[in-house]
Amino acid sequence: MQIIDYELFVHAEIPQFMTSSRMTDDIYVQFRKAQGNAYKNIIRKYDFLKKDFVEYTEGEHPVLSPSGRFLCFCKAEGEEKHGIYIIDTETQEEIKIGVFARPSEIAWSPDEKRILFSCATKEPFSPADLPKLQNTLWMDRLKFKTDEVGLSDGSYRHIQMYDLTENRLFGITEGRNDYSSPCFLGNDRIVFSGVPKEQDNSDEAYLFIYEISSEWKKSFKGPGGPIHHLVASPDASKVAMLAHDNHFWEATSFGLYLFDTEAEKWIHILEDQDIYFGNGIDNDTGFKNQAFSLLWENDNQNIILPVVDDYKVNLYRVSCSTNRKELLNGEDTVSFYMGASCKGLLVMTSSEDCLARLELIVENHVRSILWESEINARKYELVRSQKFTYYDSKKRERMGHYFQAVGKKKGLVLLIHGGPHYCFGYDFSFDIQLLAANGYEVVICNPAGSIGYGEEISGETYHDWGGKDFEEIMSCVNTARTEFGMGNAPAAVMGGSYGGFMTNWIISHSNLFSCAISERSTCNRYSQAGTSDCAFRYGMFEFDGLAWEHPEHYMEHSPITYVKNIHTPVLLLHGEKDMNCSIEQSEEWFSALKMEGKEAYFAIFPGQYHNYKDSGSPDCRRERCQLILWWLHRNMNEQKE
Repeated sequence: MQIIDYELFVHAEIPQFMTSSRMTDDIYVQFRKAQGNAYKNIIRKYDFLKKDFVEYTEGEHPVLSPSGRFLCFCKAEGEEKHGIYIIDTETQEEIKIGVFARPSEIAWSPDEKRILFSCATKEPFSPADLPKLQNTLWMDRLKFKTDEVGLSDGSYRHIQMYDLTENRLFGITEGRNDYSSPCFLGNDRIVFSGVPKEQDNSDEAYLFIYEISSEWKKSFKGPGGPIHHLVASPDASKVAMLAHDNHFWEATSFGLYLFDTEAEKWIHILEDQDIYFGNGIDNDTGFKNQAFSLLWENDNQNIILPVVDDYKVNLYRVSCSTNRKELLNGEDTVSFYMGASCKGLLVMTSSEDCLARLELIVENHVRSILWESEINARKYELVRSQKFTYYDSKKRERMGHYFQAVGKKKGLVLLIHGGPHYCFGYDFSFDIQLLAANGYEVVICNPAGSIGYGEEISGETYHDWGGKDFEEIMSCVNTARTEFGMGNAPAAVMGGSYGGFMTNWIISHSNLFSCAISERSTCNRYSQAGTSDCAFRYGMFEFDGLAWEHPEHYMEHSPITYVKNIHTPVLLLHGEKDMNCSIEQSEEWFSALKMEGKEAYFAIFPGQYHNYKDSGSPDCRRERCQLILWWLHRNMNEQKE
């Protein structure tokens, strides 16, 4: 049996998107594969005879038309530009619609005569009399970095429609607002979401219904927060979506909502149950946790969608008429993508012992595996978790997971997820398998702030980063050390994004760890408030108001305030173009550590964004693994008292 190494991770082919048709058994999946120091996206078609995928075309974001006759997809054509193509799957004839900036969210009309998509569209800067600038970057909106590559180019996300019979492109939205999640409501109407507020920090999304023939448009105020994953029922009487009312901001659980298009009213399904609909897993493989679609069944009453439940993300059938839910796949797995075919329900899952599986679920929940990744426990020596119970700050029982090292044990690594409003799951983890293969035991948990346990727990970081979450994480690791007989074996702490913040916080409040690896981290919540594409909003829930109104609170919850207390060697890793946790946070942290005479090292990945761990360049991901193993080997040789 083979041992995992980081070259395997760099070259692993990752499923990114799946599409199918209810009327056929055709299944297409986009795979990402390393090619030199970049990635190539290949669309493959499933072959039932070979029980494997065969290469179909180069491209990404594949979407089959309802009958399966046409496949629409994107293909990279220059920096940030993608062409949109349509292939006739019978004749293999290919047409090109045009080239657009960052297109996504492709949707077909039921009669297959039109497609919808969203893309980044340039809008005039404000003020209108701004001098024409050739070499100067002008900022005129608060959401100045959102959309990963940024919105400082003057772009907004807008909805476009292409008519195949007229061979003509229509702009459905315009102006200085963002719109998304388009879908057809029958053949002649369109529905999408948008935030028509002037203030850039608003999440108060509206639902828009647009009549194609008359260009009539009507808007409906949503529940109060974001609206995502719109899909119309087959009879066009209802639109299903994920949304919430923002009462806890990012800590609010997404719920299942319907909009009745005839009565023009909102319906909150399973409102009385504290459930997180969707997929909020913080995975390190490169899976897209928001690439799923809600599925209506043909009866116009039942919807199939993922639900986060503890470490699981399984599929449920939710009845709109009885307001009940039914579990469809109850394994210890994470469901990422799903689709409907004439054979049954398709789902792409990931588990601790297999990178990816394509499963078919038929009536009576009978499951069969159509395909699985070559990275699986039959071929490689993979570790699976052992559950254990620890107690949180309120003395409630919580569940942690322990992964035993392969071979001689060198020490323990505590991993902390990002967010805080994400969670670890039962999906395959490159980091965990790599650490275990190199002799390190691994412990993970979903502490206060994590999703999938109800809003009471997800909201416990309210004004308290470094409080209940810190207590719970330390309770988890200390319980694991006792339960699994680690004694005084050396331990390391490691995390990225919010996990990087918690790593910084932990080493400034504890001397338990022999070393730390802080990735994409923050150290100063006051300075980060204005240098991030999201942190300026944190005063609406996470912290006590705006930073400049309550600086004492922000600094009290900033690791840099406690830098003198640190005695743990720390390795900082950061992407140069990170927009969520700007690189200045690691620069500030490194400077403070060095000025105080602490042992610190700082590695910068040029040209890489916040998600370099799972989708950074192959060279970046390779060198990140090398740095992690080097640092642990360098520091994990001494017993800790």
